[in-house]
Amino acid sequence: MSWLPRGFLHISLMTPGPCRDSVLQRGPHKSAAEEFSKFIVEDMFDYVQMGYWVVLPYASVRHLPNLPLAPAGVVPQRERRPRPIIDYSFYNTNAACLPYAPLQAMQFGTALPRLLERLVYCNRAYGPPIMAKIDLADGYYRVPLSSAAALALAVLLPSDLPHDPTPLVALPLALPMGWAHSPPYFCAFTETVTDLTNQATLSLHPENLLLKHTQCTLEPMATDFHPTAVILGEDNIPPLTHADIYIDDFMLMAQCPYQMPLLNTLLNTLDRVFHDPAPTNHRQIVSASKLNKGDATFSTQKRILGWDIDTYFMTLSLPAHRLEGMSELIHSILHRK
Repeated sequence: MSWLPRGFLHISLMTPGPCRDSVLQRGPHKSAAEEFSKFIVEDMFDYVQMGYWVVLPYASVRHLPNLPLAPAGVVPQRERRPRPIIDYSFYNTNAACLPYAPLQAMQFGTALPRLLERLVYCNRAYGPPIMAKIDLADGYYRVPLSSAAALALAVLLPSDLPHDPTPLVALPLALPMGWAHSPPYFCAFTETVTDLTNQATLSLHPENLLLKHTQCTLEPMATDFHPTAVILGEDNIPPLTHADIYIDDFMLMAQCPYQMPLLNTLLNTLDRVFHDPAPTNHRQIVSASKLNKGDATFSTQKRILGWDIDTYFMTLSLPAHRLEGMSELIHSILHRK
């Protein structure tokens, strides 16, 4: 089923926001105002250049109606750049939004069981399934907002001028991180891409320009399973060709030689659904850094949704750093009541 909305997304608020002058006095979250102030200003500048945000002085927008001014924050991440986030719950913006978002589009809670079931119930005659991942660049920012929604989701940023401490105000032109309705609206788009990919005739699409850049770490493909591998599929089912989605992480499962047509279909469908009007400063839809890391290269071994999956042995295991984290957590509570 597809839930693709049409046009620009609007927001309806049940109650007005707090007094904006008092909000201004509080300012952004401490993580944005002090710890990562330089980072969030530079990061926002990049997104302004790409057309995802507009940043203005507070004096330019103070008179505008329906301007709740949510505080900006920054979340550190392991082995990755920090992630900017907006606290739309602080002044009840999330709670005040009317529940129009398509919550049924959020099906990522069962993504891993769905994936594992497809792998286990494949046809042994076609050999071990191979897997690939496609990650979107600037995921939420691919879905545009209306001008009224941009005002309702305005954000306070730290000032970029040392002699003027007045915060800046950023207006999102696309779905922002931190708004409670961003996940269901965004999932409506990515679930639609997945549905269209699985319903398409794979041979009908022209070769996508990115296709030749995806298989950057080719490895020999196993033609049969390990003797201990457990396969429950029937002999009369067709070879596996399936796409699934976890928010913005597309997961592809296929058996040779159908993997490249499946990947090509997904890439073409992404271009159709998230089509950018030309000219644009947006980055390409598919994350170039993840392509360079080999995420889109088909293999029998892949780290998907935090698990290491091996379709030759048909095993599922946790990465070493997750095992260490679990061990530390368990040991820390062993002697507690």
